[in-house]
Amino acid sequence: MIFLFLFSKVKPGPPVNLSHTQTIEAELILHWDDPPDFTDTGLLRYEVRYSFNTTNPAWQVVSAPTEPRLSLDLKPRLNYTIQVRCSGLEEPPLWSEWSESHHIYLDKVLIREFNAA
Repeated sequence: MIFLFLFSKVKPGPPVNLSHTQTIEAELILHWDDPPDFTDTGLLRYEVRYSFNTTNPAWQVVSAPTEPRLSLDLKPRLNYTIQVRCSGLEEPPLWSEWSESHHIYLDKVLIREFNAA
């Protein structure tokens, strides 16, 4: 008797609730949630893409670890469009669609020092 197990990859939905925090040093920390339809107990990996040109985006893509967050060092005073996608850890990856666009303006934070008299 021969048993044949077929495993099919399931394409996850895109991550949701993409948001950001800006530090005093103008560092951008992205946060997102796993897709709501992801019920697998395995880990996901992520890719983040961003561009500051919304008319003809020249996407920069960076890999993210298995945590749903990433720190980006972007240039201040520009409007950015950011998206994230995910896949399981299997090879070759089966990537989700890109998330909804998250638009930000990264401002530079100025810190003034006051001398006590």
